[in-house]
Order: sequence, then structure tokens, then C-alpha cells
Amino acid sequence: MLENVQKNFKEKRDDLYSRYRLARSPEDKQKVIRDMQRFNLEALKYREVMPPVTATAMRQATQQMPKKPAIGFGRMMEASP
Repeated sequence: MLENVQKNFKEKRDDLYSRYRLARSPEDKQKVIRDMQRFNLEALKYREVMPPVTATAMRQATQQMPKKPAIGFGRMMEASP
């Protein structure tokens, strides 16, 4: 059961990071931050195994480099007419 909880929270956390990374307007970012706060309230029940999402982690998520296959695909798209 613990593995299912961890997997569920990891998927939610990854979704929050992705949505924050893709958010363009301040309103979109604010929606993700509200969802992050809800996530953290829910994660309090499992604080021994699930740390909260922090604002620092969200900022770091926006600075992550894309994976190499994504970079290659982007270069391929730029080269095509």
C-alpha cells in the first residue's frame, strides 16, 4: 500500500512541476501554486514518506534542461523547411 501512495503522490508532484513549467501567465502560475498547496495539505498525512512541494522546488523545475531526445527532436524541427 505504501508503494501505491508514493507512486500516486509522485505522479501528482510531477504533474505540478510540468504545469508550472508550462504556465505562461501569472494567473496560470497562481492556479498551480494553489494546487501545490492542496497537494501539501494532502501529503501531511504521509509526511514520513512524502515531503511537501516547496516554492524552491517549483523554481528549480522550471530551470531543468530537457532530455536529450527532446533536444534532438527540436533541432530536427528547426532544420526542416
